[in-house]
Amino acid sequence: MLRERVYLITERRAVPGGDLVAGIAAALVGAPAGSVLVQLREKELSTRALVELAHRVVRVCHEQGARLLISDRVDVALAVGADGVHLPGGGLDVAAARALLPAGALVGVSTHAPAEASAAGRAGADLVTLSPIWDSPGKGAPLGAAALAQGAAGASLFALGGIDGAARAAIAVDAGAHGVAVIRAVFGAPDPGAATAALARAVRSARADTTRTARA
Repeated sequence: MLRERVYLITERRAVPGGDLVAGIAAALVGAPAGSVLVQLREKELSTRALVELAHRVVRVCHEQGARLLISDRVDVALAVGADGVHLPGGGLDVAAARALLPAGALVGVSTHAPAEASAAGRAGADLVTLSPIWDSPGKGAPLGAAALAQGAAGASLFALGGIDGAARAAIAVDAGAHGVAVIRAVFGAPDPGAATAALARAVRSARADTTRTARA
């Protein structure tokens, strides 16, 4: 299982002023070391623009102790020294991505049904996002927190969709998620660093409560 519990997925339009690098830096301030993963997901950029941006983002992430995954683009991940890739549903399969990446690189997969999450875990993904758990613009009918109980066959399962703060983050982890993946809850917040830190505390507290209950 991954040490990180909070997965920040980028969207430049959600960042006030559109300065994504500054937005990521602000989001990582105050987060416990090793608690956050970042996914660079800017699909509309040209390859050249994406590589230029990714070079800046990987520097900021590594300076602040966070690992970076590139959405879909194995070539870009290799070019900038990112820590892995996050594959869309129906994209490159996990085995093919691993064959191209260096040893130890992370491979994530996006899924939209519990059966897909389990299949991605069995295929060897390190992490899986399952969405939408709650209502999220343009993402279809919510699955509900109960869907998280089925897990992802050994992969770290991150709940995505409608997680608007610490309360829902705690619910998701109590329901069976390893952690939570968010976009606007952090990048659209007045204080991104405080928002990230609050999510990290909520997830950590929920996991501690779950562990204590299991041992009782």
